[in-house]
Amino acid sequence: MKKILLGALFSVFTCPLFSQSVFKGFYIEGFLGTQANKPSPSSDYAGASGYVCSNCPTGKMGNVATNSQMTFGAKIGYKFSDSIRSDLSYYRVNFGKTTWGTDFNSFNGTYNQSNATPFSASLKSDTFLASVYYTLPLNNGLNPYIGAGIGPSINSMGTVNEGNYNSPKGGTQLALAYKFDIGLMYDISQELILDLGVGLINTGNFSSGTTRNNNEVIAPYKFNGQLNPIATLGLVYKF
Repeated sequence: MKKILLGALFSVFTCPLFSQSVFKGFYIEGFLGTQANKPSPSSDYAGASGYVCSNCPTGKMGNVATNSQMTFGAKIGYKFSDSIRSDLSYYRVNFGKTTWGTDFNSFNGTYNQSNATPFSASLKSDTFLASVYYTLPLNNGLNPYIGAGIGPSINSMGTVNEGNYNSPKGGTQLALAYKFDIGLMYDISQELILDLGVGLINTGNFSSGTTRNNNEVIAPYKFNGQLNPIATLGLVYKF
């Protein structure tokens, strides 16, 4: 994906520039983006009490790793003036198989990898944002912009794999997502625009269910949302 983005940047500065007439009206866009960084584990205790012994507390999470996939999505928007536009967007942010450890043995509120039990689950976000952008229109076909957006995110955590134990159930959580954008648009024809951007996006928190498959009650396994830098390459079609 990084090679594609670098190639697109090269084409912007080496292809002949079209004379630009700033458009107003509706547009649609499809885009691909880089992988998201791993989420951070919650500081809350997780799991079932008595995991190690009858009076042992629940565990602390740590050592998170992911197999994140490419981000992708689409937008539909309207340009109100030379400088102001807004859109509704959909982002699929897929962290893939996420692994972590849970330390049920330290008993002192810390995480020790040597004491940890391995866990894994799939994490993904379906995020919907309403955004507004300010564009600096130039006369050479290049139009830098900044933007911000906010909206709901449906964050899904699959069934948790806990080795030979009864697996904790997965969970779906509705969270508040937001993002900040900076980017550059380039007219490649009267109808098509190349959109190169970098966004900082937070899709919100994740949580497993509160029971195992045997219906034993547990403290859920949770991950905190954080701002993820995602570079995107999009193609805009203006109506």
